[in-house]
This record gives sequence, C-alpha cells and structure tokens, in this order.
Amino acid sequence: MSFIPIMLPLQEFDSSKLIMEQPRKIKSSQPNIERTLSLFSYKNDLFIMSSLHLLTPFGKVHTWDFSTGKLEIDVGAKSIFYTKYTLFQSTIVGLTNRIYPSKSSSYFHPMLFGTILTVYLYTTPPFQEKETWFYSNSKWSSKLTNNSFQKGQSIRLGIQFQGVCFLHNLQSKDCKYRLQHQVKAIYFQGSERTENQGSERTFVSNHSPPES
Repeated sequence: MSFIPIMLPLQEFDSSKLIMEQPRKIKSSQPNIERTLSLFSYKNDLFIMSSLHLLTPFGKVHTWDFSTGKLEIDVGAKSIFYTKYTLFQSTIVGLTNRIYPSKSSSYFHPMLFGTILTVYLYTTPPFQEKETWFYSNSKWSSKLTNNSFQKGQSIRLGIQFQGVCFLHNLQSKDCKYRLQHQVKAIYFQGSERTENQGSERTFVSNHSPPES
C-alpha cells in the first residue's frame, strides 16, 4: 500500500533545522561522470524527518508534457511560494559551499528559475515507489494522462527531497549539483482536503491512498 508521509508546509521551513550529510558515491551510468549524494534530514522540536518533505503553497500550472513527465508551475513573483522557495534554494547553495568551498551557485541547477518551478513525474511503468498520488474532487488517483493538468490550474505539491546530487565530470573537472526529489502528492484547488485544511500552519498528517 502506498502512503503519503507527513509534510512540512514550505512556509514553516527553518533553514537552521536542515541537516546535510557528507556526500557519498552512488552508481553512475556514464563512465566519465562520478555521482555523489548528500542526504537530507530535518529536525525540529516536534519531529525528525529522515528526508525533507515539503508541502508547497498553491501555484498555477504553466506547462505539462506527458511524454517527458515535465511539469512547470508558475509560482508568481510576489508570492509566499516564490519568497520561501528562493530562500530554500539559497540555503541549499550555502550548505553545499560548506562541503565544497570552491563551488558557487553557478554550478547549481535550480528547480525554481525565475518564477517557474520545474518537477518531473514518472509517466511510464513500473512505478513501484515512484508514483505520485493526486487528490481532486474528494478522490485519490495515481493515473497520469496528457490531460492531467491544464494551464492555469491551481495546484500544490507534496515533495520529498532526498538530498543534493553532485555530478563530477572527471575530464573537465566541472561539478554540477541539483536537488534530488520526488513528487509524492499533488492537491488540486477546490478539492475537499485542501479547502478544509485550515491554517497554513497545520501539518498534513499521514494518509494512505487506496491500494492500486
């Protein structure tokens, strides 16, 4: 059975509570690329997360490409979404510079560029633990189609951030890094669960979608 973990609202993210481990080598499919991963954990007075789970505010669907699984969200230039996520990305760059002092933000491949947040969804089986659950009209679904998202729709994302993945080019000596993430849940505005959620300060509790 799939489940959606406890999510921390992005508005409540505290950079001082995020822990980033030393990088460890992981498998690479390219012989000239060495991959390492620095895992996240998050600890505050209420709970400990073995990885970081964030629930975003609502944003507007910008583009959706089923063939690649690429979903772009326009978060708005003056929104709390933009402000808090920009701070989150800056925190990642700062923590990374402590591990790799020679690196700068120019090596970072951001998920949020301008006002557009880009995530990727798995669109081909087998999904296993990689599937994303959607909540709309009081119902859960994990089915993705060309028409799953329409431009201008308001949605919020429940994202698991496992850590930071580093790609070291052994020939050029360049190093690029990005956030390793998986979208666990997407809530459509107007659905019963998000309308009745109340204050943005509340946490989304564990909830198990129906067995697929």
